[in-house]
Amino acid sequence: MAKKRPGKKRRKKTAGKRPAGRPFDPVQIMIGADKRRMVSTLNFPDHLRGRVEEMFKIDLSNVPAGKEPVFFCKATFEIDDPESAMDKIEELDDVDIAEEGKAYTEYGWSRDYPEGHWNPMSNMPGSRQSMGNIRVDLESTLRLETMTKSRMIKLIFRMLDALGQDIRLTELHFENPLDIMGGGE
Repeated sequence: MAKKRPGKKRRKKTAGKRPAGRPFDPVQIMIGADKRRMVSTLNFPDHLRGRVEEMFKIDLSNVPAGKEPVFFCKATFEIDDPESAMDKIEELDDVDIAEEGKAYTEYGWSRDYPEGHWNPMSNMPGSRQSMGNIRVDLESTLRLETMTKSRMIKLIFRMLDALGQDIRLTELHFENPLDIMGGGE
């Protein structure tokens, strides 16, 4: 039997082991990687810091890998030049005009359906999956809506990339549909 040296404790090898729980999950990886970037890049007042951080709190424990719970997400920004913002948004290849009014333009943000998607529409040629909505009001307001927190994160980054850091977050809301129906925590 080998002698143990005094004062030295052996550590178990952990290289290559994954923590117990969910397997590789791209949603969780994206969430962790983007939080620091969002907090340091996004222009928002101090009283919204908690809401911004809440956006990154996504409980994935009861959903399959690659999925996330539904939340009705809304973000409102002040913008300096709505006409210029509309021009820049219309240049995005994954955004299309959905409706135009005298004082606003609404856009749909979409993507090609992922391979093997459950929705029968995914088999229709040219069909796209709706990811969220964008509305620019000529009163210098930009509004974003999505159905998940990770999509809101992605759409905010999309707007920061397109419009620059001059957009200023003024409101951020998340609503769990289970709370609306009385079945939430």
